[in-house]
Amino acid sequence: MGDLTDTERAVVGALGTGTWLDLGEHRDPVVRAELIRQLAAGWFAWPGDELPDPRGIRLRGARIPDVLDLSEMESSLPLRLVDCQVSGPVLLIGSRLCTVDMSGLEAGGVAAQELRLERSLLLRRARLRATSSYAALHLGGSDLGGRLDLGGAELISPEGSALGASNLRAGGGVFLTEGFRAEGRGELGTVRLPGAELGGQLNMSGARVTNPKLREPAVLPARRRPRRHRARTRRPPGPHRAAEGPAAARGAPG
Repeated sequence: MGDLTDTERAVVGALGTGTWLDLGEHRDPVVRAELIRQLAAGWFAWPGDELPDPRGIRLRGARIPDVLDLSEMESSLPLRLVDCQVSGPVLLIGSRLCTVDMSGLEAGGVAAQELRLERSLLLRRARLRATSSYAALHLGGSDLGGRLDLGGAELISPEGSALGASNLRAGGGVFLTEGFRAEGRGELGTVRLPGAELGGQLNMSGARVTNPKLREPAVLPARRRPRRHRARTRRPPGPHRAAEGPAAARGAPG
Protein backbone atom coordinates (compact mmCIF):
# COMPACT_ATOMS: atom_id res chain seq x y z
CA MET A 1 0.00 0.00 0.00
CA GLY A 2 3.00 2.28 -0.32
CA ASP A 3 4.91 4.21 2.30
CA LEU A 4 3.19 4.88 5.61
CA THR A 5 2.68 8.40 6.87
CA ASP A 6 3.91 9.41 10.32
CA THR A 7 0.36 9.07 11.61
CA GLU A 8 -0.02 5.59 10.15
CA ARG A 9 3.29 4.49 11.64
CA ALA A 10 1.95 5.64 15.01
CA VAL A 11 -1.15 3.48 14.44
CA VAL A 12 1.06 0.46 13.80
CA GLY A 13 3.16 1.24 16.87
CA ALA A 14 0.08 1.50 19.09
CA LEU A 15 -1.15 -1.89 17.90
CA GLY A 16 2.25 -3.37 18.67
CA THR A 17 2.06 -2.17 22.28
CA GLY A 18 -1.70 -2.51 22.81
CA THR A 19 -2.10 1.16 23.72
CA TRP A 20 -4.68 3.75 22.70
CA LEU A 21 -3.74 6.27 20.03
CA ASP A 22 -5.77 9.48 20.22
CA LEU A 23 -5.69 11.53 17.01
CA GLY A 24 -8.43 13.93 18.07
CA GLU A 25 -6.05 16.90 18.38
CA HIS A 26 -3.47 15.62 15.92
CA ARG A 27 -2.50 17.89 13.02
CA ASP A 28 -2.84 14.96 10.60
CA PRO A 29 -5.52 12.49 11.78
CA VAL A 30 -5.87 10.78 8.38
CA VAL A 31 -5.49 6.99 8.31
CA ARG A 32 -6.07 5.00 5.13
CA ALA A 33 -8.76 2.35 5.24
CA GLU A 34 -6.45 -0.19 3.60
CA LEU A 35 -4.04 -0.01 6.53
CA ILE A 36 -6.81 -0.73 9.02
CA ARG A 37 -7.96 -3.66 6.90
CA GLN A 38 -4.44 -5.11 6.70
CA LEU A 39 -3.88 -4.72 10.43
CA ALA A 40 -7.26 -6.20 11.37
CA ALA A 41 -6.95 -9.15 9.00
CA GLY A 42 -3.36 -9.97 9.97
CA TRP A 43 -1.99 -9.21 6.52
CA PHE A 44 0.34 -6.43 7.58
CA ALA A 45 4.03 -7.20 7.11
CA TRP A 46 5.43 -6.59 10.59
CA PRO A 47 9.16 -5.80 10.74
CA GLY A 48 11.46 -8.26 12.47
CA ASP A 49 9.90 -10.22 15.32
CA GLU A 50 7.16 -7.69 16.08
CA LEU A 51 3.59 -8.90 16.47
CA PRO A 52 0.29 -7.17 17.24
CA ASP A 53 -0.72 -6.99 20.87
CA PRO A 54 -3.80 -9.13 21.64
CA ARG A 55 -5.58 -6.05 23.00
CA GLY A 56 -6.08 -5.14 19.36
CA ILE A 57 -6.61 -1.90 17.44
CA ARG A 58 -7.35 1.01 19.79
CA LEU A 59 -7.75 4.19 17.78
CA ARG A 60 -9.61 7.38 18.61
CA GLY A 61 -10.39 10.45 16.50
CA ALA A 62 -9.08 9.19 13.15
CA ARG A 63 -10.36 10.48 9.82
CA ILE A 64 -10.66 7.77 7.19
CA PRO A 65 -11.20 9.30 3.73
CA ASP A 66 -12.42 6.10 2.08
CA VAL A 67 -14.96 3.33 2.33
CA LEU A 68 -13.83 1.25 5.31
CA ASP A 69 -14.17 -2.26 3.90
CA LEU A 70 -13.62 -4.91 6.56
CA SER A 71 -15.82 -7.50 4.86
CA GLU A 72 -15.19 -11.24 4.57
CA MET A 73 -12.33 -11.38 7.04
CA GLU A 74 -11.60 -13.35 10.18
CA SER A 75 -9.70 -11.86 13.11
CA SER A 76 -9.26 -12.51 16.83
CA LEU A 77 -8.14 -8.92 17.48
CA PRO A 78 -10.60 -6.54 19.17
CA LEU A 79 -11.39 -3.61 16.88
CA ARG A 80 -11.94 -0.27 18.60
CA LEU A 81 -12.32 2.78 16.35
CA VAL A 82 -13.86 5.37 18.65
CA ASP A 83 -14.99 8.87 17.59
CA CYS A 84 -13.74 8.27 14.05
CA GLN A 85 -15.02 9.80 10.81
CA VAL A 86 -15.36 7.70 7.67
CA SER A 87 -16.10 9.41 4.36
CA GLY A 88 -18.13 6.47 3.04
CA PRO A 89 -19.87 3.49 4.59
CA VAL A 90 -18.33 0.89 6.89
CA LEU A 91 -18.58 -2.67 5.53
CA LEU A 92 -18.44 -5.65 7.88
CA ILE A 93 -20.35 -8.08 5.68
CA GLY A 94 -19.68 -11.75 6.38
CA SER A 95 -16.78 -11.15 8.76
CA ARG A 96 -15.93 -13.17 11.88
CA LEU A 97 -14.46 -10.92 14.53
CA CYS A 98 -13.89 -10.75 18.27
CA THR A 99 -15.57 -7.49 19.29
CA VAL A 100 -16.21 -4.16 17.58
CA ASP A 101 -16.47 -0.78 19.30
CA MET A 102 -17.21 2.07 16.90
CA SER A 103 -18.82 4.39 19.41
CA GLY A 104 -19.00 7.96 18.15
CA LEU A 105 -18.61 6.86 14.52
CA GLU A 106 -19.67 9.26 11.78
CA ALA A 107 -20.17 7.39 8.51
CA GLY A 108 -22.41 6.85 5.52
CA GLY A 109 -24.00 3.84 7.14
CA VAL A 110 -22.80 0.45 8.35
CA ALA A 111 -23.47 -2.71 6.32
CA ALA A 112 -22.87 -5.78 8.47
CA GLN A 113 -25.05 -8.56 7.10
CA GLU A 114 -24.12 -12.02 8.42
CA LEU A 115 -21.47 -10.57 10.72
CA ARG A 116 -20.29 -12.96 13.46
CA LEU A 117 -18.97 -11.48 16.69
CA GLU A 118 -17.78 -13.39 19.74
CA ARG A 119 -18.70 -10.43 21.91
CA SER A 120 -20.53 -7.11 21.46
CA LEU A 121 -21.13 -4.51 18.77
CA LEU A 122 -20.97 -1.02 20.27
CA LEU A 123 -22.13 1.96 18.22
CA ARG A 124 -22.93 4.33 21.06
CA ARG A 125 -23.34 7.98 19.97
CA ALA A 126 -22.79 6.94 16.34
CA ARG A 127 -24.12 9.17 13.56
CA LEU A 128 -25.00 7.03 10.56
CA ARG A 129 -26.71 8.38 7.48
CA ALA A 130 -27.49 6.06 4.58
CA THR A 131 -26.81 7.35 1.09
CA SER A 132 -29.12 4.88 -0.67
CA SER A 133 -32.30 2.89 -0.05
CA TYR A 134 -30.42 0.58 2.31
CA ALA A 135 -30.73 0.83 6.07
CA ALA A 136 -28.36 3.15 7.89
CA LEU A 137 -27.39 0.11 9.96
CA HIS A 138 -27.93 -3.27 8.30
CA LEU A 139 -27.45 -6.33 10.51
CA GLY A 140 -29.55 -8.90 8.69
CA GLY A 141 -28.61 -12.44 9.69
CA SER A 142 -25.84 -11.34 12.07
CA ASP A 143 -24.93 -13.26 15.22
CA LEU A 144 -23.57 -11.37 18.23
CA GLY A 145 -22.35 -13.24 21.28
CA GLY A 146 -22.87 -10.10 23.36
CA ARG A 147 -25.10 -7.05 23.00
CA LEU A 148 -25.94 -4.51 20.34
CA ASP A 149 -25.58 -1.11 22.02
CA LEU A 150 -26.82 1.97 20.16
CA GLY A 151 -27.21 4.22 23.17
CA GLY A 152 -27.41 7.86 22.06
CA ALA A 153 -26.96 6.94 18.38
CA GLU A 154 -28.66 8.63 15.43
CA LEU A 155 -29.62 6.54 12.39
CA ILE A 156 -31.07 8.25 9.33
CA SER A 157 -32.15 6.70 6.04
CA PRO A 158 -33.77 9.05 3.51
CA GLU A 159 -35.31 6.17 1.55
CA GLY A 160 -35.33 2.98 3.64
CA SER A 161 -35.34 1.70 7.21
CA ALA A 162 -33.00 3.22 9.76
CA LEU A 163 -32.19 -0.11 11.41
CA GLY A 164 -32.60 -3.35 9.49
CA ALA A 165 -31.89 -6.40 11.64
CA SER A 166 -33.90 -9.29 10.22
CA ASN A 167 -32.96 -12.60 11.88
CA LEU A 168 -30.40 -10.96 14.15
CA ARG A 169 -29.19 -13.04 17.09
CA ALA A 170 -27.87 -11.05 20.05
CA GLY A 171 -26.96 -12.97 23.19
CA GLY A 172 -26.83 -9.84 25.33
CA GLY A 173 -29.90 -8.05 23.97
CA VAL A 174 -30.41 -4.81 22.06
CA PHE A 175 -30.16 -1.33 23.60
CA LEU A 176 -31.68 1.64 21.77
CA THR A 177 -31.52 4.02 24.71
CA GLU A 178 -30.13 7.35 25.99
CA GLY A 179 -31.83 9.47 23.35
CA PHE A 180 -31.44 6.99 20.51
CA ARG A 181 -32.99 8.46 17.37
CA ALA A 182 -34.05 6.65 14.21
CA GLU A 183 -35.53 8.33 11.16
CA GLY A 184 -36.52 6.39 8.08
CA ARG A 185 -38.84 6.58 5.09
CA GLY A 186 -39.24 2.91 4.31
CA GLU A 187 -42.83 1.71 4.06
CA LEU A 188 -41.96 -1.44 6.02
CA GLY A 189 -40.92 0.48 9.12
CA THR A 190 -38.08 2.40 10.68
CA VAL A 191 -36.66 -0.06 13.22
CA ARG A 192 -37.00 -3.62 11.94
CA LEU A 193 -36.20 -6.77 13.91
CA PRO A 194 -38.31 -9.48 12.23
CA GLY A 195 -37.19 -12.95 13.22
CA ALA A 196 -34.54 -11.62 15.61
CA GLU A 197 -33.71 -13.66 18.72
CA LEU A 198 -32.41 -11.92 21.82
CA GLY A 199 -30.81 -13.55 24.83
CA GLY A 200 -31.42 -10.34 26.79
CA GLN A 201 -33.80 -7.41 26.64
CA LEU A 202 -34.94 -5.11 23.86
CA ASN A 203 -34.61 -1.77 25.64
CA MET A 204 -35.93 1.32 23.85
CA SER A 205 -36.31 3.57 26.87
CA GLY A 206 -36.18 7.18 25.69
CA ALA A 207 -35.90 6.23 22.02
CA ARG A 208 -37.37 8.42 19.30
CA VAL A 209 -38.49 6.66 16.12
CA THR A 210 -40.00 8.63 13.24
CA ASN A 211 -41.22 7.95 9.72
CA PRO A 212 -43.11 10.64 7.78
CA LYS A 213 -44.57 8.00 5.44
CA LEU A 214 -46.39 6.17 8.23
CA ARG A 215 -49.04 7.26 10.69
CA GLU A 216 -47.02 5.58 13.42
CA PRO A 217 -43.36 4.61 13.44
CA ALA A 218 -43.20 0.86 12.91
CA VAL A 219 -41.13 -1.33 15.19
CA LEU A 220 -41.25 -5.04 14.49
CA PRO A 221 -40.01 -6.60 17.74
CA ALA A 222 -37.90 -9.67 18.30
CA ARG A 223 -38.29 -12.99 20.06
CA ARG A 224 -36.60 -13.45 23.35
CA ARG A 225 -34.38 -16.52 23.38
CA PRO A 226 -34.52 -18.65 26.55
CA ARG A 227 -31.23 -18.95 28.39
CA ARG A 228 -30.13 -21.41 31.04
CA HIS A 229 -29.95 -20.25 34.66
CA ARG A 230 -32.01 -17.20 33.81
CA ALA A 231 -33.43 -15.26 36.74
CA ARG A 232 -37.20 -15.45 37.02
CA THR A 233 -39.19 -12.56 35.70
CA ARG A 234 -42.81 -11.54 35.93
CA ARG A 235 -42.74 -10.40 32.36
CA PRO A 236 -44.41 -12.99 30.10
CA PRO A 237 -42.45 -14.44 27.19
CA GLY A 238 -43.05 -13.24 23.67
CA PRO A 239 -42.48 -10.13 21.55
CA HIS A 240 -41.43 -7.10 23.54
CA ARG A 241 -42.49 -3.65 22.43
CA ALA A 242 -40.68 -0.35 22.86
CA ALA A 243 -40.71 1.00 26.38
CA GLU A 244 -41.79 4.46 25.28
CA GLY A 245 -43.49 6.04 22.31
CA PRO A 246 -45.94 4.64 19.74
CA ALA A 247 -44.88 1.42 18.08
CA ALA A 248 -46.87 -0.70 15.64
CA ALA A 249 -45.81 -4.27 14.84
CA ARG A 250 -45.89 -4.98 11.15
CA GLY A 251 -45.64 -8.38 9.55
CA ALA A 252 -43.90 -7.59 6.28
CA PRO A 253 -40.69 -9.48 5.49
CA GLY A 254 -37.43 -7.84 6.56
